[in-house]
Amino acid sequence: MNEQQLAAVEATGEVFVSAGAGTGKTAVLVERFVRAVCDRGLDVDSILVITYTRRAAGELRTRIRAALAERGRHDLARELDGAWISTIHGFCLRLLKSYPFAAGLDPRFRELDDAQGAVLRSESFKQALAEFCVGEEPERLRLLATYGADGLRRMLTGVYETLRSAGRDLDLAVDHIDRALFMIGIERHADALSRGHLGVEPRRHHRHRRRYTE
Repeated sequence: MNEQQLAAVEATGEVFVSAGAGTGKTAVLVERFVRAVCDRGLDVDSILVITYTRRAAGELRTRIRAALAERGRHDLARELDGAWISTIHGFCLRLLKSYPFAAGLDPRFRELDDAQGAVLRSESFKQALAEFCVGEEPERLRLLATYGADGLRRMLTGVYETLRSAGRDLDLAVDHIDRALFMIGIERHADALSRGHLGVEPRRHHRHRRRYTE
């Protein structure tokens, strides 16, 4: 390990390490984990490791197991099967599966995968669009004719996914909404998306009580 990597490994307390791709972040995580359980005596299941993807979590688990085996700690390597090494979704799923009633959930719940989520989003949009156009108001129909159902769906789902990833709700006014108000909001968000920003405006139209949700 180089000097900076070693400093990251040996740092104590609350530590934030910022590093680019290919700089050895995974190697640092592996070494910190191994030292924690081998040198400091921490239990394997007392350490939480969060990664961005399942693939990264699997690779990290494999490398930690190999490092423990190199130290002759095969007992700890076997305990990795139950270690808390996963994505944030995997961590939440495991936690909620362990305590479903405390969370107010049906124990039979399961994580929604990407394909199922896409189907639900599509169905939700179709239902919301039908409700939006039910009164056959000229401005709403003109909006649909101008952008098309697919265009509106792409804009709305794009905005929704961006806000959802930031932990914020998509709140669109639909009662007495006019085309200008609707498109100003959507185009502002779409423009923010293209520039990589969250163009979230304060919720000013409190008279609109209905909301489109997935």
